[in-house]
Amino acid sequence: MIMTEFKKLIVITVVVGLISGLIGGLIVARLIAPTAASQTTPNFSPIAQASVTIRARHSINSDQTAERLGVGVVAGDDEIITNAHIVEGAKEISIKTTDGRQIIGKVLKADSQMDLALLKVEGLNLKAAEFAAWSDIKIGERVYAFGKPFLNSDNFTLTSGIISALPVNLPKGSPTLMQTDAVINPGNSGGPLISENGQVVGITTAYLSTGENVAGIGFAIPVDEVLKFVGK
Repeated sequence: MIMTEFKKLIVITVVVGLISGLIGGLIVARLIAPTAASQTTPNFSPIAQASVTIRARHSINSDQTAERLGVGVVAGDDEIITNAHIVEGAKEISIKTTDGRQIIGKVLKADSQMDLALLKVEGLNLKAAEFAAWSDIKIGERVYAFGKPFLNSDNFTLTSGIISALPVNLPKGSPTLMQTDAVINPGNSGGPLISENGQVVGITTAYLSTGENVAGIGFAIPVDEVLKFVGK
């Protein structure tokens, strides 16, 4: 009699355990599913088509050509936004589009303190990038640095991270910047820092390098400063 009751107790315990495990699994699945969906790869095709490679020649002679290389973003009306340090003082500015065209551009205006320049490129005929609303940008938001590190490829590359500080505490008189741990290298200059929905949240401008073990400190010009400079 006691053995029979004991067997019944074991069966009941096993059944309850199985049901609890099933319910727990369903709850976990419901919790994980939205997270997995939110981590799907964003569509960066529009921003790729609105980005260009910039080659700014600062001296041209038979012996040697000094040039600076970077990236720019189409801001509309055949205009490109990029860093001032790439194009200021250039003798010739060559723009290469993602569809393979080479077009000569000229500087409409530049601000070396903000490190922004606006270029005019006749016949560019590319759709402008979509810019984010500054009020929507938060610390901890996932972002992607879009560019051509060392410009050793025809393809653009992505590095990912978050917005680490907004704005950065810099000495008085310094430009307003946002900090990101997305890796920024030479060749990213002037390129867009973009959100998961492909909107431009800033223009990459610099990275911290002290010759020591420093990582994860890159800087971008916030989108509100960019749009004020462009006049939008």
